[in-house]
Amino acid sequence: MTAVKVLPPGSTIGILGGGQLGRMTALAAAQLGYRCIVFAPEAESVAGLVSAGHVQGNYDDKAALARFAKQVDVITYEFENVPEAAVTECEKHKPVRPGVKPIHFAQHRLREKEFFRKAGIGTAGYQPIASEADIAKATALPGILKTCTEGYDGKGQFRVTTRAELASAWQKVGRRECILEAVVDFICEISAIVARSLDGTTACFPIGLNEHRDGILRTTTVPAGSPPPSATACSSPRASNSSGWWRWKCSSPAMAKCSPTRWRRARTIPAIGRSTPASPASSSSWCGRSAACRWARSRSWRPRA
Repeated sequence: MTAVKVLPPGSTIGILGGGQLGRMTALAAAQLGYRCIVFAPEAESVAGLVSAGHVQGNYDDKAALARFAKQVDVITYEFENVPEAAVTECEKHKPVRPGVKPIHFAQHRLREKEFFRKAGIGTAGYQPIASEADIAKATALPGILKTCTEGYDGKGQFRVTTRAELASAWQKVGRRECILEAVVDFICEISAIVARSLDGTTACFPIGLNEHRDGILRTTTVPAGSPPPSATACSSPRASNSSGWWRWKCSSPAMAKCSPTRWRRARTIPAIGRSTPASPASSSSWCGRSAACRWARSRSWRPRA
């Protein structure tokens, strides 16, 4: 097997996106001895404020992307809505981890669900909603109607119980392409972080238990008291043949002992950000979305060139 070259400390990591996950990535990278340069449309970004540099430009500005790429050794992205074309353009200049394939799936909910199913990973029941005919034959009810693209943190999402409510919600989102996900009565939500190197080696970090209050993710407790879901979590990066960081969430009906009393020694970390409004019955969906992660800072792992 060909040895995988480790990106040495002192190298520069380019981050597409200037949000909070990019900020956390830059801070963690600095602890490991790496510099970060951020590319974002904004003149000033929260990630850029803690990075070695900030390149402003629209995601469709090829010249700006090329200028950004020349300043870094490897590129990643901090959230799933970085345009796929921007990632493809950056790949012409420098390695991008985890590459364009994950973002192709992650920024479109229907593609994402289909990818998971093909990879042998279970999801909530779902069906596409793109026409009145789809609404007429909808069976994933009660469910949550979600726009296939862009919506997040509860935005572009409507809980519906009847076809009439579904039709009304579809009108509210502008009759755009949507997915209807069946409601699942779940016990708790957990998060897993996976790292995969270019030679296919994967590492699963301890899973975290997420606590929501008033529809907002308040804390994540790590470890959650259960072993890392290695077989399941590692299957997403393996199925897409991608390297880099993956983070995914799972609403689990099987973890009957999801009680905070089980994690007395766990480290509780205040969460930054929001989640889909929570309730005793919610849509079960999860994602391998971001090259950045909110909590993991491993000193034994180095970015791969």
